[in-house]
Amino acid sequence: MTSRELIAWSRLYERRSRRTSAVVLALIAGVGIAGWVQWRDTASVVGASHAWLAATVVAFALAFLRVPFHLYWRADAALLAQLPIEGGPLFDAALVRCVRAAGATTLAVAIGAAPLARDAPELAARHVAFAATLGLAAAFLLPAVATWAAALVAFGQDDLRVQRVRAAAGLAEAPGPPSSALLGALPGFAATLVLAGLLVVSPWLVGRATAFPAPLACIAIAALSVLGIAAARAAAPRVMGTILRDVSALDRQRLATLEIRPPTALERVIARLAGDGRLAYEKDARLMRRPELTGRFISGLRQFRRALR
Repeated sequence: MTSRELIAWSRLYERRSRRTSAVVLALIAGVGIAGWVQWRDTASVVGASHAWLAATVVAFALAFLRVPFHLYWRADAALLAQLPIEGGPLFDAALVRCVRAAGATTLAVAIGAAPLARDAPELAARHVAFAATLGLAAAFLLPAVATWAAALVAFGQDDLRVQRVRAAAGLAEAPGPPSSALLGALPGFAATLVLAGLLVVSPWLVGRATAFPAPLACIAIAALSVLGIAAARAAAPRVMGTILRDVSALDRQRLATLEIRPPTALERVIARLAGDGRLAYEKDARLMRRPELTGRFISGLRQFRRALR
């Protein structure tokens, strides 16, 4: 399945689920923010700018928190992990969800800055530039950071399994499990840096001097967002399938003490010979080598032999 086909399937699913359009929600939220800013504008432009900035920080903080749920903490993540889909299309479909959510948030706060355009068009343009910078961070930088954090946790699980085998053989001590706190810590740290960096230069919104040029700060965040998503997309074909399989089901695996082992050397050779069926074969190999499934398979064979007798 290609990226375009998976994205089309995702959009079809969203339309059939009859969810409220993100654009409609953005328009409603934007009108609410604009009303709040207009009410504060009766005192001064500075008060209106501060009201807009407070609403923008809250809106994008929520957008940053939702990024992992667009990437791998989705209701259909376990299903997608079992399908023979390459990591590239999986990442592209998740990235489209992040971009659409970031665009809706940016649209809402941009509409909220409309009352400022009546008295100070230049200041209103600065507020829109601020919103666009935060939108780029929500669309590209946070997904990139969340992907790398999930990759660290997912591949840490594989390293842990290898070390457990070595410990069972008396070669080394089994370490503790990799901390899943990285899934929230790294994106949270990146979001804090972005918000704090823009808040430092926020006096620029009302024409005041800042210690660091605000346009350079916006350009730096935008460039970092583009570079980060480019690096994440380059690694997506190798890591996204593992992320969906291990990270989305991490808590279930720990509660059920599952152990999904990687394919053996012989199974990897067979997978390479399978051609287009490589992904399906690797998935089946991982599932059939799980201890609980192997036990069920052996038990089924024994019942079949008893039935033949």
